[in-house]
Amino acid sequence: MCTRLELLSFVMIFIMFHPKVWALNCDKKKDILDFLKLNKTQFIKKLTDYSRENDKELGLNVSDINQARSVAYNNGVFKEFGFDWTTSSSYKSRLPISDSFGKKVGVQVSDPSSGSILRIRLDWDESQGAHYNVEITHKNDQVKVNTLKYAVTFGCEGRRCSKDEYNKFISQLQGP
Repeated sequence: MCTRLELLSFVMIFIMFHPKVWALNCDKKKDILDFLKLNKTQFIKKLTDYSRENDKELGLNVSDINQARSVAYNNGVFKEFGFDWTTSSSYKSRLPISDSFGKKVGVQVSDPSSGSILRIRLDWDESQGAHYNVEITHKNDQVKVNTLKYAVTFGCEGRRCSKDEYNKFISQLQGP
């Protein structure tokens, strides 16, 4: 059972979520909330340790694309990295074998002062289904380039999204 404070915090952070957010159990809500509250140092450590220990990127699972978009785009740590959303630009798929090759799949934000780059893109693969990939490339102590990654997976009507459903989401991103 969620405490009153956990529930209030969750509602405030995810106010833009689709009503299906309540399908998530309290432990899952708390895990996502805790992740979104990490400061830059904690964020780097969590993602670095997780990928080293598990040989894969951290995955956050939510119910639908609206929740996934909110979790992917609303991480407070982005500001600590120096990312300014007013400088964002469309990001197009660069993978030639992808159905979405050359199409807008997300956004890219750069911080010229640090050389850091944030990319958030909608993706699909056999193992995860539809998901957002979030990648931050930054210089560690202005020397070593480090890329931090996590994925926010989501379903379609209670099941894994099909490739056709993913392609429909991509079509919607293209605009008029």
